[in-house]
Amino acid sequence: MSYISTHNNLVQIMQHRVFRVIPALARPAFWLTLLVVTALSLWPADSAPSISIWSDKISHGLAYFVLGLLLALGSILTRKIHPIRLGFILIWSAALELMQAAPGLNRTTSLLDILANGTGLTLAYFGGLLLFVIWPRA
Repeated sequence: MSYISTHNNLVQIMQHRVFRVIPALARPAFWLTLLVVTALSLWPADSAPSISIWSDKISHGLAYFVLGLLLALGSILTRKIHPIRLGFILIWSAALELMQAAPGLNRTTSLLDILANGTGLTLAYFGGLLLFVIWPRA
């Protein structure tokens, strides 16, 4: 065997392992990200860490885009994104927005935040479909 064919075989093996590990790590990463988003959403406004370097709506959209993309990566082996799961995430985001009206949190509820969350999830859905096209089959 030549060096080039051995190298190509090694690259193929590494790619297959990576392509199997990423979906396996995406599920715990999804739950960890959901936990962080939930905690930041319910943190009292006067002591909340300032993480937004851009518009609040972009932060909302980006957070839920990441959640949706992690959900898609976790589903990559079955090649199915269940829109109902994205719907549950959107319902959770709406519930978090409603909980922000609780006394003591000094936060405000915004329908535009829910819309930004839904936009992030929608973009992640289409991004997930694109991933299914380019991701190698296991």
